[in-house]
Amino acid sequence: MAYRRILAAVDLSEAASWPLAAARGVASAHNARLIALSVLEPVSQLFSGLDTIREPGFEDQMTQNALFELEQICRSRRVPTSAAVVQFGPTAATIAGYAGQHDIDLIVVGAHGFHGLEYFLGTTAAGVLHAAHCDVLGVRSEAAGRYQRLVVAVDGSEGSINVLRKAKAFAPDAALEVVHVVKPLLADYGAFVAELEGELSLAGIEDRMEYIVQERLDAIAARSGVVPAGVHVLQGTPSKEIKRLARSTRSDLVVMGCGEPAGSGWLIGSTTQNVLHGSVCDVLVIRDQV
Repeated sequence: MAYRRILAAVDLSEAASWPLAAARGVASAHNARLIALSVLEPVSQLFSGLDTIREPGFEDQMTQNALFELEQICRSRRVPTSAAVVQFGPTAATIAGYAGQHDIDLIVVGAHGFHGLEYFLGTTAAGVLHAAHCDVLGVRSEAAGRYQRLVVAVDGSEGSINVLRKAKAFAPDAALEVVHVVKPLLADYGAFVAELEGELSLAGIEDRMEYIVQERLDAIAARSGVVPAGVHVLQGTPSKEIKRLARSTRSDLVVMGCGEPAGSGWLIGSTTQNVLHGSVCDVLVIRDQV
């Protein structure tokens, strides 16, 4: 389950080049080929209405300048300059499109803890997550690849087995904390639970659910061949509880599956996007769970 071709999305507007350093660490660990891609916004958007864009060779000059800058970043991060690629287009869509056209199996992109308006509009990392058809690693520092403790969020389905195996293969020496979050019954089934209250207590129902889920997680871990450091069944909002567990266990990576088709959940957000935003550590999203 090792990655073979890794794409690092490099933003030339950022002073730091740590996403490329993080990607190099992951590529080295997997003996994978690394490609550094920088995307330039379409000239018509950057200089709308200006005569500059009509000058012959203007886009070519922009590309050459960007490629020179990207090659300098590659040299500073001990990445071969032959890995440098520059393209024009909408950032997230171009990154995902390049990955699809070149058989990329992991995209590494810098992730930020944005909130407010940027949370709803989506950062580049969130945009790539929703557009890509391969795994996506959102990194917050260049220390990626040196993970010591992982939180692996699973939904209890058969796909959870592959998520666990991929997590172990990604960081073989790390301790794994497996977690499944159960939403409180009153959140989705308030009226139904109220009718049952005379026969069964709410606490009794939830305790029984936790017991069943715990048994299933233990069985999934056994079938995956992974021996976790801990197995947790929590109640609450999935994204909040996953991030809370990552903080309390001092984990440096959250691994989770994303069974949604690319492009879904853009406006309302998914658990994976909510974890990506505001997480205290890196986040690896497994797109293909089967």
